[in-house]
Amino acid sequence: MEVYLLYLLFGILFWVIGSIPSGYLIVRLIEGKDVFLAGNGNPGLNNINENFGAQLTAMLGISDLIVKVLIPRFVLFAASSYQVIPPNDEWVVLYGILCVLIGNGWSMFSKFKGGKGVYILFTSLMFLSPVNWLWVLLIPLFSKMFRLDSAPVVLLSLLLILVFYRNDPPSLIISGLIIGVVIVKRLFSNRVSESSGQTMRTLINRLVYDRDTRGKV
Repeated sequence: MEVYLLYLLFGILFWVIGSIPSGYLIVRLIEGKDVFLAGNGNPGLNNINENFGAQLTAMLGISDLIVKVLIPRFVLFAASSYQVIPPNDEWVVLYGILCVLIGNGWSMFSKFKGGKGVYILFTSLMFLSPVNWLWVLLIPLFSKMFRLDSAPVVLLSLLLILVFYRNDPPSLIISGLIIGVVIVKRLFSNRVSESSGQTMRTLINRLVYDRDTRGKV
């Protein structure tokens, strides 16, 4: 019972860490603007890059890497090293990633608005299993080279998590929850386009292309 209580406390801690509105704070402090009112209203890397430039995008990438990827991993590593929680349980790391993603998507500090967390997810997976996930760094490169839409590739990559953990039931369950969180955030973004009259088509476009219309951005 005490171990499960610790897992609950870790989950709350990681949700709070994930809730830190890095994109909002960086744009507000440097540009004096509200990122939720810019572009598609998402405080993630893509929207900040399109509306505020590469410098702020890099700052957000570094900030999220340290705060939302490395710090949770360090906390779990320290807890397992001191035998507070059992070591070598990969599902625990996935559980931490899940809680961070929930906080990042529905931040307690910004009226439960937030980013989609794809960068945080894939970066966390690369630290968890570099051999299996380092290739995701090629997604933006190939998208630029071959003029491909990266959103469907990212969606397919999410489903591969289930393949990696198909023989590990606890990790498989949490992987499904992680994918569910990312998909729900894709479907129900922070701002709804006024031109999205056909709800079903809009939801399909959001699911596959991560926006309300199929045309390239």
